Amino acid sequence: MEEIKKGVPKRRFKEFQNAGEWEERKLSELAQISTGFPFDSKEFDQNGNYLVITNGNIQNDSPTVDGHIGNRIKIESNDSRYEYILKKNDILVTMDGTVGRTAKVIGKQQILAQRVGRLTAKANPEFVYQFLNTGDFFDKMTLVSHGGTIKHISLNEIGNYENYVPHDDDEFKKIGELFQNLDSQITLQQRKLEKIKAMKKAYLSEMFPAAGQTKPKRRFKGFTEDWIEHEFKDDIVSIQTGTNLLGSTSNKGRPLLKMGNIQRGYFALDKLEKLNKNEEVEPENIAHYGDFLFNTRNTLELVGKGATWFGISNVYAFNSNLARFVFKNIDTVFFNYLYNTSNMIRQVNQRAMGTTSVAAIYPRTLNTIKYKLPLLPEQQKIGTFFKNLDKQITLHQKKLSKLQNLKKSYLNEMFI
Repeated sequence: MEEIKKGVPKRRFKEFQNAGEWEERKLSELAQISTGFPFDSKEFDQNGNYLVITNGNIQNDSPTVDGHIGNRIKIESNDSRYEYILKKNDILVTMDGTVGRTAKVIGKQQILAQRVGRLTAKANPEFVYQFLNTGDFFDKMTLVSHGGTIKHISLNEIGNYENYVPHDDDEFKKIGELFQNLDSQITLQQRKLEKIKAMKKAYLSEMFPAAGQTKPKRRFKGFTEDWIEHEFKDDIVSIQTGTNLLGSTSNKGRPLLKMGNIQRGYFALDKLEKLNKNEEVEPENIAHYGDFLFNTRNTLELVGKGATWFGISNVYAFNSNLARFVFKNIDTVFFNYLYNTSNMIRQVNQRAMGTTSVAAIYPRTLNTIKYKLPLLPEQQKIGTFFKNLDKQITLHQKKLSKLQNLKKSYLNEMFI
């Protein structure tokens, strides 16, 4: 006997625990489905009052339509195309390329182009939007898509998507409100993160001297001396590469920093290899707080990345594709931010040798890199300032990730 499929979500609001099974419904029963207008590019006007929304405005991991990119067009109130103007809570679906991505409309003065699906929910648009974001809709649209390099789906294929939904309108509403609140919190946290990142970018441009200048635009009180131009060879004491021992994600020994872990000004430890438990690492190949590490080999674009290690000392080893710089008269916390200014990145990239996929930078070629330095007390002040900014950025990023993971968990458990 065929097993009866239970239409009950794993997680449910208490008041609906005994409300019975959900029922299978097609998307066309939940929303009116249409597409936009085939605009002629000759009509585009950068001063137009409406933004033309295409598939490109619907991005991964964004709950709303990106209203900043694209062409504009002038539309009058008596225009026959007025019906294609988007309204708040319309739901859009990509029909070409990466099909099945969705976004909500929250902005104004937007008009829909052809080959983008438009869903106007018959009731509770928030539920319908979240209903499409469990991952099942995207997978099914990918499965039914057709075409060669560029995939396509039709309005009928969107409308025929079928899944379980509640019987009770109140359960519809309650689920929609929960996810609407979560999305609002995620959006707020994203804005906080973007704001502090923008603040850091602005400070980086103002707290280091511009080309041809000897003083920065913005400075801490009490510092007035000119910054002095140095060459790398003036300040470097030693450069030493790390261990030749190989790591693996299955090993249980000492964690190993590799070129993939070092980014521009920070370390990414989400993909971390470890050494064999029985392998001993020489002391000079172990990272300590304040060490500045440099990526000697990578792709032509990424080689030369550098960051100061702010993690704990005597735990992490670093491999032979990374080099530790030892300086005199340079605070390495400060150097973490100086090194990652556009001027320094440009000079380092000019010294890279190799192909696009395999490139190297030899330490001796760094000797003529030029930069300006303030006295050590000002270096320390600047370094501490940016390190504290980075702590705030990390904190906001963790809060955002926590909210995003919570939403993902609820999507998996509150829909079937």
